Amino acid sequence: MWPFKRAEFKIEFKSLGRCAEIEYSEGDQRVKIWLEMLAVGPSDWAADLRTLKAWDPPHDAVIISDDDRERIRSRVTAKLGRARIDWEMPFPSKL
Repeated sequence: MWPFKRAEFKIEFKSLGRCAEIEYSEGDQRVKIWLEMLAVGPSDWAADLRTLKAWDPPHDAVIISDDDRERIRSRVTAKLGRARIDWEMPFPSKL
């Protein structure tokens, strides 16, 4: 038996027209990832994980580390691979 329980995660994708939201949860911690639809290019959506600073309340004192961001990106990509999300690109509206 492992001395720790592996965190379970859940992903919900909500399309809001030209924007979308992914609600990612790990145990009782949640964070929202905002996506913007791309008009051209190999990806359908742009997401900037640098905007993820902390988990949503009541866990907002817990900082999201680079390792957390990579784990979140990896899990979302595995679950929503067909959504073709460009994780490296800042939102077009912020360029």
